[in-house]
Amino acid sequence: MAEYILTQTCSLCLVREGIWQCTECFGKPEFCMSCCSNAHQRLSFHRVKQCMGTHFESS
Repeated sequence: MAEYILTQTCSLCLVREGIWQCTECFGKPEFCMSCCSNAHQRLSFHRVKQCMGTHFESS
């Protein structure tokens, strides 16, 4: 498992920390909880992972 350090801001709002990552979206963008929920409301088959400090885990 690769080490990960949270340094990204949300790919959509560019304000909050990007602690959620979609493995299905192009480029594996990172989102805050609010933007991730809004962006994936109708994409139920996308796999979203949560940052656990040093790595992402399936949610």
